[in-house]
Amino acid sequence: MRPEPELIGEKCPECGHELIVKRGRFGEFIACTGYPECKYTRKIVKTTGIKCPKCGQGELIRRKTTKGKMKGRFFYGCERYPDCDYVSWKKPGKEGAAEEEAQVVEPNDTDM
Repeated sequence: MRPEPELIGEKCPECGHELIVKRGRFGEFIACTGYPECKYTRKIVKTTGIKCPKCGQGELIRRKTTKGKMKGRFFYGCERYPDCDYVSWKKPGKEGAAEEEAQVVEPNDTDM
């Protein structure tokens, strides 16, 4: 049995049919309900809502490696790649950003 297709509430930019979430060999993706006449598809992008620490313009998104010993492992990179090449294996969090800011403490006169 196949699960019911999940409508995402958007129209296909090519033909105007509804877009749905489908599950394929390589995971979930968004596709047009007008298949096989319309072959529109796109990836599902997992955003973190955190600005890139390197460029400050892009947002960090979750990606999956495709080659090497780490094949299939998730990492986090800037959505502006290749303009910005920031990459992290650890899941970014707003707590981590607060810890980095807390580490940069200016010495004041009372500490001496």
